[in-house]
Amino acid sequence: MSENTFEEAREYLRVCTFNMEHGTPSLCAPELSDSAPEHDPESGNFLQKVRAEFPDRDALEVFAAELAELDPDVVLLQEVDNVRPRSALIPQADLIADLLDMDRYFIPVERNLLGSPTSSYIPWRRRGTYGLAVLSRYPMRGCLKLALPEKTEFFRHSAEKKWGINGWYLHVTEPRACAYTVIDIPGQGSLVVGNTHLSTKYVAACEQLGVAAGGFGVLSERNGLTDARFLLGGDFNLGSDTVYELMEKEAALEEFVSLAVGDTYPSDAPEKQIDFLLGKGLSAVHSQVKRFSISDHCALVADLRFSERD
Repeated sequence: MSENTFEEAREYLRVCTFNMEHGTPSLCAPELSDSAPEHDPESGNFLQKVRAEFPDRDALEVFAAELAELDPDVVLLQEVDNVRPRSALIPQADLIADLLDMDRYFIPVERNLLGSPTSSYIPWRRRGTYGLAVLSRYPMRGCLKLALPEKTEFFRHSAEKKWGINGWYLHVTEPRACAYTVIDIPGQGSLVVGNTHLSTKYVAACEQLGVAAGGFGVLSERNGLTDARFLLGGDFNLGSDTVYELMEKEAALEEFVSLAVGDTYPSDAPEKQIDFLLGKGLSAVHSQVKRFSISDHCALVADLRFSERD
């Protein structure tokens, strides 16, 4: 990517949030033939199913090229693998950031030895993990990982009854977190970015969204920021009506506004919005839903301006 300043490049800041599903090829990838027999080894469907099990470097390089064409300033990625066997042992955030010449901050979402979600104020990485990544055209600082509250489950039920005993199987609740960072935008000021992936359980996700919004105050205080703008994005696993209702009810969200609207899931035939970009002190010039060659999600993209302070 070019190293143009904010003023030289354009009059807005382009941001993108995307659940990349650890690089799994999209259901609507060009080579997938709708008319091909599902179990025919010569068909596109068969090859697509095989490829989907093993995301590879080629798929990530194609995705990076698609991102480069979009030319974002800030990218929020969820479901990012870091040197895991299922994704060819690739440090995905590092690879994509290197291909785009962007700064990066990756946080693993994991449990400690006692089984509790971990938080860290240090931008550390660990190999063989899965988590969240923020990529930026501009250098990042003041990075923070915040573990979000969760509703612990020990068993889950599958309606298809594919696993366990009569559909019931042992389940360890996936930890949830929010990755925060400060980005100083030349000629504009400081932008505090939060990237999160909330629970698939409704009650837990609602609580987590409020906590994630409250984390901006923590990071601002730690970095002595008094006039920063806030951007919170990611896969919320909540519908639009719920998010807007929480924005009216939750004190931590009351000054946030929605910056982009559009159905993002599933990628082959989007019918609902579960990915969001919320901002405080920001306004959207333009927004769009973008389909990439990977993932079962579409990306949400917005061109932003810093709002004038009262």
